[in-house]
Amino acid sequence: MKRFQLLLAPAVLALALHVAAASDTNLYLRVNQLGYRPGDTKIAIAFSTNPIAPSFSIYPAGPASLDAKTAYEGKVTVIEGVTWGKWTQHAELDFSKFTKPGRYVLRVGEASSPVFAIDDKVYEPLPDQLLEFMREQQCGYNPWLGK
Repeated sequence: MKRFQLLLAPAVLALALHVAAASDTNLYLRVNQLGYRPGDTKIAIAFSTNPIAPSFSIYPAGPASLDAKTAYEGKVTVIEGVTWGKWTQHAELDFSKFTKPGRYVLRVGEASSPVFAIDDKVYEPLPDQLLEFMREQQCGYNPWLGK
C-alpha cells in the first residue's frame, strides 16, 4: 500500500500543477511603480495572448485587499493591431479620474498589478536618489562600502 501511495503522490502533484498552470490568466499589468500624483494622467498597460476583459478595478492595498471594496472601476481601451513579442492583446487602463491618495492594486480579472501609490509627493525622493546614484557611478565612491 505504501508503494502505491508513493507512486500516486507524484501523479497527483503533476495533475495539481497542470491545473494551476491552466488557470493562469496569462495577463500582465504594468503600472508606474513610483506612483502617480492625484492630478496627473494615470494610465496602466495590460497585455496578454488572450482577449482582455472589458473592465478593471482598483482596490486599496494591504492584507485585507482581497476582501476590500472597490475604490474605482473603469473601462479597458483595447489597442488594436499591435503585437509585441508573443503578446497579441494590449490595452490601456486609464484611471486619471481617480484622485484619492493612498496605496492601491489594480485588477483585471484574476491578474493584479504591483502596489502603487497616489500621492502629491511620490516623486519627492527622486532627485536625491538620482544624484546619489550619479555620484557612485562617476566618482567611484560607494556609500554602502564606505569607500
